[in-house]
Amino acid sequence: MVRIQIANQTGTAEALLNDTVAARDFARRLPCTLVAVPVEDGYEAVTAKGCYDPMESVDHFASGDLVWSGGKLLFCARERAVRRPGGIMVIGHMKAGGASWQKLMGEKLSLAVIHETSRKGE
Repeated sequence: MVRIQIANQTGTAEALLNDTVAARDFARRLPCTLVAVPVEDGYEAVTAKGCYDPMESVDHFASGDLVWSGGKLLFCARERAVRRPGGIMVIGHMKAGGASWQKLMGEKLSLAVIHETSRKGE
């Protein structure tokens, strides 16, 4: 598992990335700086498109999930699960106690790996 820190001038939050092709590809791009803006399902930031395994895609996501799809990273802030057809990659989840992470959105965010546990067999 990869633990990342999301920070701006007002505070920090943490997220855990999943052990998927898309999450590992995203982690390789860190550190980076993004701007997250409010959208219907939470907060979204434009990123480069990444690689993923279609077998790992899902059709739903929930509050606190990090969703990477089509060159956009979504920090989901919906109370209930959201269903969307095809190609959604949930690459991680904001750590518990996470309502405070929403206060970081709307400003420049710095994302960086703060801890990585090696995968078995590597």
